[in-house]
Amino acid sequence: MINNYFFAILLQDKISKNWAIGLILISICLAILLIVSIFVIKKIKQKNQHNRAISFSIDTNKSNDKRFWISFSLICCYLTCFVLSVAFLIIGIIALI
Repeated sequence: MINNYFFAILLQDKISKNWAIGLILISICLAILLIVSIFVIKKIKQKNQHNRAISFSIDTNKSNDKRFWISFSLICCYLTCFVLSVAFLIIGIIALI
């Protein structure tokens, strides 16, 4: 029911342009956030490697498993952000037309 209401609002002429511009701005913000987070994580990894510390892990017997799950969760976050950004951009462009 919420989805039908959302798309009904998007299809109205006066409100659709405001929603479309809002969705496009949200997609741009998500893309910028994604790019910034990639650079921040790379800088943190470089700093940890420079200090000869193991990046993104705690000293335990299963540090490789923890590193794998942290990398896996980061990749999932990147993909989710990318998919949301593209979806909002497409919905915004469709609403503008």
